[in-house]
Amino acid sequence: AGVGYSAVVQQFVEQIKQYTEQWENKDESHNFDQRYDLALARKSVFPIVEAELRALVDDQMRE
Repeated sequence: AGVGYSAVVQQFVEQIKQYTEQWENKDESHNFDQRYDLALARKSVFPIVEAELRALVDDQMRE
């Protein structure tokens, strides 16, 4: 964070960075049907599912 950045400004900076990394150079010119990007979906969902599954397994191991 830069000098004088508020929390809101920092959130904007993070969102712009995320957009730039994921979408700015993505060629969607042939995606007329607006199909989802399976790799992108997996990349964003996998860590959440993995954490939930890990917590469930840890709980079961303690029993």
